[in-house]
Amino acid sequence: VTRNGDAIHRFTILSPSYSSTRQELACDVMDPIFPFPATKHKSVDRSLEWCYRQMERDGTNPRTVLKYLCNIARHPSEAKYRQIRTANRKFWNDVWCNAGRGVLHALGFQEINGRIEMGPAAGSLSADRVKQVVGAIRDLERLLEQMEGSETTHEQPEGADGYGRAGFGRVGMS
Repeated sequence: VTRNGDAIHRFTILSPSYSSTRQELACDVMDPIFPFPATKHKSVDRSLEWCYRQMERDGTNPRTVLKYLCNIARHPSEAKYRQIRTANRKFWNDVWCNAGRGVLHALGFQEINGRIEMGPAAGSLSADRVKQVVGAIRDLERLLEQMEGSETTHEQPEGADGYGRAGFGRVGMS
């Protein structure tokens, strides 16, 4: 349950399993409440789309994920920007415990020894991978704009009295 009392779906986003990798799946989504069938996305775009919707549903702010991805896009040849300690408190709270984790997995990050890493340990990311990161940045910026724009208080429509249908008062009242 979120801070504002809405129920959210419980799930875990994982790097693709060995069998999923052989089927060229981008990301596994495991759900302990509704486990069958498990959601497995075949394309990076579909995985990212799912993660963006989940971020929007649970009100996750994409700023921290954006910061990491922007650093990768600016420095694709530097491995230090593609290696993140999962024990980092800010990363853990803002990215790892929500759909931001799925964004990283969909983009090719893998969990290795307490870190999440993308691409080769030495050398640069491929041009295709950089394009995917830049596309995700664009999508997350759009999502952030949309989420910040919707933070305004929603007012009752004109004629609504707050008790029932617009203009009809409480049910059973004359």
